[in-house]
Amino acid sequence: MLDLPPDAWVTSDSHFGHANVARYAGRPDNHEELMLERWHAAVARKDTVLHLGDLVCFARPEDWIDRGGALPGRKVLLLGN
Repeated sequence: MLDLPPDAWVTSDSHFGHANVARYAGRPDNHEELMLERWHAAVARKDTVLHLGDLVCFARPEDWIDRGGALPGRKVLLLGN
């Protein structure tokens, strides 16, 4: 059993940087912008976000460090496939 704080969010499979995921998963072309906008609207700086894998796909790690670091919340990242 995982004891999550009251201000916790859970997400997965964002696939930031994966250009073809829109076609593979039926996402809109602007899916990255939508996810980032919604993250900023929902997650507060003090919240915890568990990301259950496949955060970045086909992106340079240094690109995500800057982008992900700017997102609110304490991020806990778990490995994907």
